[in-house]
Amino acid sequence: MLHSRTGRRTAALLVLAALASACGADEPTPEPGATPAVEGASENMDAAPDEPAPTGSPDSAANATADAEAPSATEVGGDPVDEERARVLRFIEIAREGTLAKRPQAAQRLGGMGELAIEELRALLAENELEDLGAELLRPFAELGADDLRAELWSAVDDLDYPYRPAATTWLANTARDGEWPRFEALLSDPLSAVRAAAITAVGTLDDRALEPVLDEALLDESDTVRRAAADLLVTWGHDDALRWLYEDLWRSDRFFELETGKTARYESARVLRRLLDDRALFGYQPREEPTNEANTIALAELGALIEERIGTGGRRPPSYAVRSDVVVDGVLGVEVRSCRRGEYFVAVAPDDRLVVGTAHPVEYPLEPGTAAALAALLDARLAGVDATLWGELGCDLECYRVSLPGESTPRVLRVMKGPEEVEDLRPDPLDEVVRTLVGAVPEGIDPGEAGADLAQRLDAALRSVGGETR
Repeated sequence: MLHSRTGRRTAALLVLAALASACGADEPTPEPGATPAVEGASENMDAAPDEPAPTGSPDSAANATADAEAPSATEVGGDPVDEERARVLRFIEIAREGTLAKRPQAAQRLGGMGELAIEELRALLAENELEDLGAELLRPFAELGADDLRAELWSAVDDLDYPYRPAATTWLANTARDGEWPRFEALLSDPLSAVRAAAITAVGTLDDRALEPVLDEALLDESDTVRRAAADLLVTWGHDDALRWLYEDLWRSDRFFELETGKTARYESARVLRRLLDDRALFGYQPREEPTNEANTIALAELGALIEERIGTGGRRPPSYAVRSDVVVDGVLGVEVRSCRRGEYFVAVAPDDRLVVGTAHPVEYPLEPGTAAALAALLDARLAGVDATLWGELGCDLECYRVSLPGESTPRVLRVMKGPEEVEDLRPDPLDEVVRTLVGAVPEGIDPGEAGADLAQRLDAALRSVGGETR
């Protein structure tokens, strides 16, 4: 099925996290489809997206509020079927238009409401394109068990221009069925790390130990999000050596300009380890603090000894790009692109004509002599008089520019962002010129670790999917 690009929805709710993490927030984001509570914005660090919140928690309060907003039997004339249908319709409304806290809770309720919910979602889909329904309703599409609704989700995942592919894949993976593995397996090479991580989740849902080699391979993925998902499941299945991957993340303090990528990794791995080992096993480790903090250093030493004792002799060890890092990436210009269609890229131009690609363990490539100086002069000329720092509206696509200008003590942060709809020529003219210069300076033939086009082409495609043409 083809999905409309001209729907009326404006903000992609599941990616509030992407914006926040991309432009300065410290804490990690839930995977798309998870309950908001942020590879940003704040989250409930321990709640799984498919588990009901405990009584007395903020999420249970949101559930109660959503229930309270549903119609009563008196309001619909006392007919139980009419009452249930009215509740279904109200939960659909809340899932689409309610507050940030209530939308996922309403979607959770719909997932258990049976045939009436299926009927109303079918009717809604008959009058709307799937992408116009937003992200939250993808959950009941998967959980209700209707083959036709599930087929809609798979069609959306197969459409590389569908803006909610990570969320759709997540809910399909959480409800994975026998016989679907070949479809998930094809997603293990997807350009979006959240999609690859969701495909790993499907391995756990299917509980097929014959798929362990898939997890072994995912431990070598370029994305720490994917590696954590694989390590989590491997430890659950008794392969304790995968704890080393999670442990290494606790030591990270790397940054991309002011973005604390290492801190995000610490939070995410601590969350997984608390579940696998129990909270006391972290010996008081606090991910909000630097790993060199005295208390954290002591806690990490004890935790490391515990993990090695549990593993015993031998076992696998993480590759060089998956171990602790304190690398700080900065320079004349840093560009972070998070495209919900074309993936995520971090690139920076250092003053000594180096292109730095990635975070934590970035790869460097030489640029033509004078590239950094020319780019710095262009930035100064084109941006010195620009007061605006934000173009577009909150959504699932983001370009974040970190610019070091003469006379400014800290890098200026400029954002271009949009929701699920395509927007032509969103990027302002001064940044268009900067983008043309950057893409033109990237050497050809750099393989970013994925089959197909090289880095320059992939970066260009991601930038075009967010801000518009770059040529």
